[in-house]
Amino acid sequence: MKTLKKAFAAAALLVASTANATLIDFTNDDHWASNGEKTASHTYDSGLEVTITSHPGAFTNKTEGKACSTALTGLMCQTDGLGVRDDEISFGNEYIKVEFSQSVDVDWIAFLDLFIEGPNLNTPELAKVRVNGDENSVFGFEGDQTRNTVGWFQTSGDNFFSGVTMLEFFADANSGDEISPGNTDFALAAINVTEVSEPGTLALMGLGVLALVGARKRIRS
Repeated sequence: MKTLKKAFAAAALLVASTANATLIDFTNDDHWASNGEKTASHTYDSGLEVTITSHPGAFTNKTEGKACSTALTGLMCQTDGLGVRDDEISFGNEYIKVEFSQSVDVDWIAFLDLFIEGPNLNTPELAKVRVNGDENSVFGFEGDQTRNTVGWFQTSGDNFFSGVTMLEFFADANSGDEISPGNTDFALAAINVTEVSEPGTLALMGLGVLALVGARKRIRS
């Protein structure tokens, strides 16, 4: 029994060691410089490759060439992030799709320029995210800080999206504000994710446990 417990402990340690947290900082223009293209990708030290695609025009990153402060957000820059065409992700048909090379758990998402009052000063700006292309998994986040010059908003809670391979970000009119939908736009600032262990890793763990148990039985016999 002790041998079996040790085997499971070793296997659990193996799986834990494969869980990598990665901060995808879209305000880092070394990784996400706008180049007039609709797509870009970056591979992080953990091996996770992240690809972004913008629609209908090229993505933008307004942090390029700016002297950025990090006091509020802890990111490379607290001035803007990813947008589409002229600046931010605006209400209408604009969106940015973020794809991951392997399944991840999303720990939190950060936006900039998401204000509690849009330009027409009546309702909060509203950012929406669609998870894994599922129309039944669309979630909205309202600005909740009164025009703090940068419109910083970070979601709370750990692993609130699990098993994610794709996220799509778009702006939407808020409830009762359909008359003036242009009040909503925002920039995508960052996503913090934890990579999910690959099935192969779990299979190896199981084989390791079986091998250790088998060895124990052979010694007894």
